[in-house]
Amino acid sequence: MISVIMPTFNKSPYLRLTLASFMNQSYKNYELIVVDDGSGDDTSQVVQDYASKLNLTFIRQQNQGRSQARNCGIRASSGQHIVLVDDDCLVPPDYLKRYSELLTRYGDRYFIIGKISRVLTHWREGLPLSLQDMQKAGEVLGRIIPDERNGIALRSIVKEDEVVHQFDKTISTIDLGEEPHPDNPKNIDATKLYHFRFGWSYGTTANMGVAKAAALEAGLFDTRFSGWGMEDTAFCFGLWQNGLDMKYVHEAINYHQVHSRPPSRHDEFKANFKYFSDKYQQYLEPYIYDMAAKHYLDVFEAERFIRKLLLKKKMLSERRIISKKLKSRVLFHLYMYKIMRLRFNRR
Repeated sequence: MISVIMPTFNKSPYLRLTLASFMNQSYKNYELIVVDDGSGDDTSQVVQDYASKLNLTFIRQQNQGRSQARNCGIRASSGQHIVLVDDDCLVPPDYLKRYSELLTRYGDRYFIIGKISRVLTHWREGLPLSLQDMQKAGEVLGRIIPDERNGIALRSIVKEDEVVHQFDKTISTIDLGEEPHPDNPKNIDATKLYHFRFGWSYGTTANMGVAKAAALEAGLFDTRFSGWGMEDTAFCFGLWQNGLDMKYVHEAINYHQVHSRPPSRHDEFKANFKYFSDKYQQYLEPYIYDMAAKHYLDVFEAERFIRKLLLKKKMLSERRIISKKLKSRVLFHLYMYKIMRLRFNRR
């Protein structure tokens, strides 16, 4: 059995469509656990509307954060494998079938990260959309009359019935594609790199599968992360420390519904990144990850750097624990690597 773990908080319009997308799963041996982290909207009513249509367990808790919500769901789950999905992600009919096959094949050696595309299911001013996104969305926005487009209220573009009965057709009209990012896993098949050390940095609970036993052994999610960001990265680093590698699978796709972002998100991420860096600073990979970010290197440049570093004798212990004494040497080599990279790029 697969246990789908879905925390939710004040996203009832998006949650409604997400639950609708689970209606026609070709794989039936699953349970869906929705954990409400103290929502103040009509989340309970949305879940109630689907309670009799899906094998759904609804858990409510006071607002304790997404990490605690996921931990609660995982502990309550019955499946051998868990799939982590956000409350604003639409899943295709073969979604869990693909995860069942992947986790059966790789679950004892890998955690699975699936592809995430973006879809426009609701409209309001201020959505994080690029000019290219707006051009793609032009036909979709034509469904909304100009007066409504100029308002601040949330306007629905997609209906539940369209998600349930015409999923592929509906997605084709609202798909904006993947969000451009230099570290997007599609830029490289990281699993083909021998001992790729930064696969854990791609960890995202928006679309992820892992054996439940592995999640428990890794200690689940650190509840000291507050707000948005990095708790999933830390979780995946724990999996990686325990011997699991990341496997990116573009066939295991889901579709993130574009929504507005709170102003606090950037500050939350900065605080969580600092906590992550402080927590794992004695380990080589998180330390290099932190330093690479500060020096504007992507993870593949960080990977190349770390491979050069490991060629140096006596730089590290067998457990890849880095001492304070060696950090200055690491920074020196990172600085020299950056200088050489800049010189090479200028040629």
